[in-house]
Amino acid sequence: AMDGTQKQPIRIVPHVKAFSERGQVAKGATRAIAGWVLHLRGVGAPVDDKAAVELVEQANAGDLAAAVSVALDYLKVDDASVAETVLAQAEEMLAMRR
Repeated sequence: AMDGTQKQPIRIVPHVKAFSERGQVAKGATRAIAGWVLHLRGVGAPVDDKAAVELVEQANAGDLAAAVSVALDYLKVDDASVAETVLAQAEEMLAMRR
């Protein structure tokens, strides 16, 4: 399960987009994206995904909100409600680590 760049678009994004089309947010799926964003930023195990080298660099170039934007751009998810939810969930996960 090291290749998030491959798994997120196939396993998570379809649910996010299906809910978005109905004006809803798939909070379970967005939580997976939030965890992936934190992983890209160095939280937890080191990233072992050769396709994520540039994403890791971009995700660490700014603040957490910028990292969420980088990840959602990569995943081709363009929904402000999803972005807000992913950011809030990532912040919540970080707070639980303290």
